[in-house]
Amino acid sequence: MALCCRNVWCYMFFSFIGIILGISSFICFTFVFYNYYAGVMGFYSGVLALMVFHLHRLHAKDVLRDWYSVDIFSNIEFFALIGMMIGLATTLWFIFVQLYYEPPIMPIQTSAAITTVWTFMTFKWGLILFFTSKKYSRSLEEIHLVLTNSENA
Repeated sequence: MALCCRNVWCYMFFSFIGIILGISSFICFTFVFYNYYAGVMGFYSGVLALMVFHLHRLHAKDVLRDWYSVDIFSNIEFFALIGMMIGLATTLWFIFVQLYYEPPIMPIQTSAAITTVWTFMTFKWGLILFFTSKKYSRSLEEIHLVLTNSENA
């Protein structure tokens, strides 16, 4: 197995862990502890991790160019940018709340510290999705240039 394939499988493994943790945090914090902010941000983090997993899976199977075009990757980059901005803004907000008001971690229902963790995870997966889609968009552009040059020759 080539080094590239091993890296993609590692990325897929870590994004799969992100999906599981994001969805389980949504269920746990929303329906058990009633911390809706942490639950929603965990769900959004899981969705972003799912998109990263999907892109890596398509790349590993070498069918990425059959599913997506460069234009669609710009839309994915925009969605990732929105996720990054939401994650960064809410992370900074909850860090401010945690430092200024110093609420206790318990009870979990009103914990700003736990919500800060999941807003940061949303920022992280938005950032990873942005750079992953940028990388695969560039590779599709290169393949498209090679194919158009070989057709013209």
